[in-house]
Amino acid sequence: MRRLMSVVLDLTGKQVELVAGRPLPGGLVLPLHWCGTELSWNNDYEPPGILLGCVRFNDEECALLGYRLELTQSDAEYDGHILAFRVLTSNGDHRLVQTESVTYSEDDEAEDYQMVGDLQALPQGPAPRWKPDIAVWPTVESRPMQFVAQWRVPSVDATRCFTTDEDVFLFAAKNNAGQTRFKVVTQDWTEQSPDEHYELEGELE
Repeated sequence: MRRLMSVVLDLTGKQVELVAGRPLPGGLVLPLHWCGTELSWNNDYEPPGILLGCVRFNDEECALLGYRLELTQSDAEYDGHILAFRVLTSNGDHRLVQTESVTYSEDDEAEDYQMVGDLQALPQGPAPRWKPDIAVWPTVESRPMQFVAQWRVPSVDATRCFTTDEDVFLFAAKNNAGQTRFKVVTQDWTEQSPDEHYELEGELE
């Protein structure tokens, strides 16, 4: 599990310092579609991004930012919020939202994941620390992606505008065109999984 930290990236020729918990104003293209719902946002709404962590992938520094989008700032018929993410690298700015899938992705793939229990074999490399019986593994063009890193977001003043009880898991892979694609999934670590439920039932019998 990686700690929050800071990183300096060279973004389009400009040195930008990202510090954990320090909001980065603006920069996110607000999603116009979310899980089959069309959204229109207030013109002056610019939610701050919070650096969740950074990691090296393919010898390149990557920074993951999280955004909490308040639906009261949109024309949605209900309150609440949705999440969005950005992966910033020296060579790209990847904006990840939920559209047709449970994954946060920059592509509109509807079936871009597999339940972990359905995978014939996990990809080589480190594995996430999660509850596998309720976990999904993102795919790109039907191929399991590489797990990169995970973060638990602490509920502190610095991250108040992005507070969640979910761990954040970052995956990456190249598509058939040779482009690097990133995806994020989350898992509520406070939720009781089916395996834990049955185990507790056995203890109580």
